[in-house]
Amino acid sequence: MAGVTTLDSSRERLIRRAAQYIFGIFATSSGDEMSATEGGSGIFIGPFQGLTARHVSEYFLRLDGRHTRPRYRFRTQHSVGLFQVLDPFSPTSTHSLWHVDQTWNSPHSDLTLLEISAEDETSDRLQYEWPEGFFDLQLLPPARGSRIIVIGFPGLGIEATGGTR
Repeated sequence: MAGVTTLDSSRERLIRRAAQYIFGIFATSSGDEMSATEGGSGIFIGPFQGLTARHVSEYFLRLDGRHTRPRYRFRTQHSVGLFQVLDPFSPTSTHSLWHVDQTWNSPHSDLTLLEISAEDETSDRLQYEWPEGFFDLQLLPPARGSRIIVIGFPGLGIEATGGTR
């Protein structure tokens, strides 16, 4: 999203509104050297709660060497985190990091519910300033032929730098 310059004003307003709810999801592991891997995107649906795709959470389980689908709640050996780009139109945007405490996979859809906590100074501040009016959650797909806009982090690349908290 960063670097987008030619948008009509209604799309730009939508992206600016959605950016406060959208996150990228990644996993880290630490051994001799910390490594990170990207996973996908998701959306905050309420304070300390987010949704991502179940296939993303299952990807993190495969990193642990597990190949069977967990029933509902599970933890990974990797540390799963989220990041937000707070101004999608600025290449030097402030970002925030969040930690995924627990996950619950839906047995009926490709959804995973995430319980989230603050991980850095920015997210610590943001948790006291949650936006009003989270998007309405609709579990049914849009009608055939509907126009939709998808916002996320395609082609995501993660680099682990710095120390641990």
